[in-house]
Amino acid sequence: MADEVHSAGAADEAKGLADSFVGVLGLVDVIFGGLTLYWVRLSFPPTVDAFPATGHDFVDVALLACAAGIIGRIVSLLANLATTIGWALLEKRKSFTDVRSALATYFKTVDPGVMHDASTSTVLTDSVAQIAATFPSERARLERELTRAEFIYGVAILLCLYVWHFSNGRFGWTAWVGIAAVVVLLFTAFVQQRAYLEGVRAALGAARTARSQAPAAKAR
Repeated sequence: MADEVHSAGAADEAKGLADSFVGVLGLVDVIFGGLTLYWVRLSFPPTVDAFPATGHDFVDVALLACAAGIIGRIVSLLANLATTIGWALLEKRKSFTDVRSALATYFKTVDPGVMHDASTSTVLTDSVAQIAATFPSERARLERELTRAEFIYGVAILLCLYVWHFSNGRFGWTAWVGIAAVVVLLFTAFVQQRAYLEGVRAALGAARTARSQAPAAKAR
């Protein structure tokens, strides 16, 4: 009976530690890291024996959570790199130039006496900052849209690993189906980035209208 109580207490302690680690490291990083560690186990079985368990559940959970968080952060950085490449591809497209024009129009309307720099490197940051100044809740919504694109890029990266494993490095039907799925995911993430730009442009227009109407409302 005492052993059962001790086991239940250890399990609860391990669960509490896992929740704490997830909160600190980030759920997405832990998910990416956990899936990557599982891929390593599938592809390189000897690595399991190279890292034996300690015999203490709370220590094992902490070690696994740390490993998953670190590896997941690497996957997230690769996803951020893919997002950056997406911005580079979109930079000369109409959706990006529309945001730059909307930001320039916004500044001319709310602060016509000051010259503002709407360079490519800061146009999105400046746009979101101006939107949040007028509609604070919009920042969280826009960040969710951008995070969705980064998450899809991360899933595409993980899928590449699993396609390589299950196809055994050969270009059979499994590999081609997996490659097609990766292409679809990359395209979906790219489209999500374009939708993010359209959302920023629309929100900038609404913020410009609200700021331009504010003096008239006060005059009344």
